[in-house]
Amino acid sequence: AIPILKYYESCNVVSFEPSPNTQKFLKRTAESSRFHKRWKIVEKATGSKTGQIDFFIASPSMGAYDGFRDTKRAETNRRVSVPVTTIDEEWKSIGCPDVSVIKIDIEGSELETLKGSIQCMKENHPHIILEWNATNLKAYDCPVESILNFGKEFDYRLYSLPNLVAIPDLLTLKLHMLRTESFLLAPIT
Repeated sequence: AIPILKYYESCNVVSFEPSPNTQKFLKRTAESSRFHKRWKIVEKATGSKTGQIDFFIASPSMGAYDGFRDTKRAETNRRVSVPVTTIDEEWKSIGCPDVSVIKIDIEGSELETLKGSIQCMKENHPHIILEWNATNLKAYDCPVESILNFGKEFDYRLYSLPNLVAIPDLLTLKLHMLRTESFLLAPIT
């Protein structure tokens, strides 16, 4: 968030963080930065609907692997209940501002967050940067190709990052997933 806030003075950032491992550090970083007036922290998870959900917590040093499901990428210490919201709900609650970029890295439940952002996507056509990791997706029984199907349904093209290589089909996606976990959904204009 800091580089974006630094170089784009008219930009605001909304960060979602449900993990007790990470919340305090993110809040401290945001509050102590010179950008704190343009950086909102929402202490909730994002998904396809609002409510409460179980959240798996790893050790603090492995907090990057916290998530709705135990992906087995880190040893889980405990399970807690966390509030869940949708991007659409939060977007409406702050007055439906223009949205140019959405970044999603949530250990396998990326597709669920996308399903909860459809109205925002339809009205703003933001670029979406996301993690797409086979191990994480397996914990959700989420087929690898579902990101391609989602993109087609909502007029988005998938690209691998950092080189912006177009991903037209499942074979190409699987090959790129051997090299990267970072992908871009770009609106077809």
